[in-house]
Amino acid sequence: NGLPDGAPMSPQTIQRHLEAKDVKVVTKEDLALLGKVEEREAEKRGVAYYKFSDDESMLEAIEKEKSNACVPAD
Repeated sequence: NGLPDGAPMSPQTIQRHLEAKDVKVVTKEDLALLGKVEEREAEKRGVAYYKFSDDESMLEAIEKEKSNACVPAD
């Protein structure tokens, strides 16, 4: 609701619209980061694979991975 009829929108416009409604948008890049975190967690636990059990944990892992990627290595 509230979107113009018939006019195609860019992915960026759709993302901004959803974020304005407090909807958390997870991009393909975010999913790739989550996959890396889950792979590391599986290795740490000594299991074949690991998946987070709830959305909040997944979102936290993505945000943490993003913040770690922004920290320059010494």
